[in-house]
This record gives sequence, structure tokens and C-alpha cells, in this order.
Amino acid sequence: MDKRLWRAFRYFAGAAAALLLFCAAGISTMAAPGRTVAIDSCLIQGPNVFCNVSMTQVPESDDGFLYLYADEVYQDGASGAIVGKVALSEVSAQGAPEFSFALNLNQPGSRLSQKFLTAVKYGGRMVQVSNEHYITNPEAAATVPVMASRVFWRILTSSIRMSSMI
Repeated sequence: MDKRLWRAFRYFAGAAAALLLFCAAGISTMAAPGRTVAIDSCLIQGPNVFCNVSMTQVPESDDGFLYLYADEVYQDGASGAIVGKVALSEVSAQGAPEFSFALNLNQPGSRLSQKFLTAVKYGGRMVQVSNEHYITNPEAAATVPVMASRVFWRILTSSIRMSSMI
């Protein structure tokens, strides 16, 4: 056998033996859970936010919990603050979970401009199982002082009267 051919044979035989030992050691190569969860809505109701979640399949998890994260716009993946968690066993029995948390409007840590996502602990790390979702009705947090609305109304009605005189 040619020396180069023998060297290549030994290389591939060694790689095959390493692969066999790796598989025989019982190391699992299960795939991470996919994006089987969808955040349908995140609605502001009073001082709280309610996120409705649906799933096509309950994702696998190391600790049995589904986490809701609030990420800043510039963050990617499950790297923000955990604002809620629910046991996956409850999800299986009750159907779609609902998360609720404080909006913290006009305070440090306000959730108004954050995006929300769900994640599970899988293989010792947090794995995102849904796409990001922003608050569905941010206009619910808008407030107009009563005096400002009266002033605006007077300006509007006076300009309408003036235009009808012309």
C-alpha cells in the first residue's frame, strides 16, 4: 500500500473509532426544541400587561418551566429579564398559558418599549421557543391631561368657525 493511502486510511479509521466511542458513551445528540410557541398578544390592561400564548406542541425542558422574557430592543435571544414563568405540566392540563406582569409606566424598568419572548431551559441553557412580540396596544398607555384636551378642542372649534366666515 502506498504511504499516502495508508496514512489516509489510518486517519479515517481513527475518526471512525472516535465517533464510535462518542456514540457508545451515551452522549445524547437530541435537537433543541424548535419555535413551537407563539405569543398571540401582549395587551395593556390598567397597570398590567397580559400576554396570551399558544403552542402547537409543548416544548421539552430540563426544569419543566416555560419562561417569559422581556428584552430590550437591542437584545437578542433570552438575555433580558424574566417577567413570568409557568410549569409546563400546568400548560398540558390547562391549554394555553397567560402571563401577567406590571407595566411600570413612566418608571425605570418600564416594559412599554420592550419585546417579549418565551424560552425553556434545555441542555443547561435558555433556548428561545417563540418569536419576539411587542405590546399589541401601546396606545392604551397614552394619557392626555384634561386641560390640554380642552385647549385643543377650543383651538379646533375656533379655527373651524373662522374658516366658515371666510
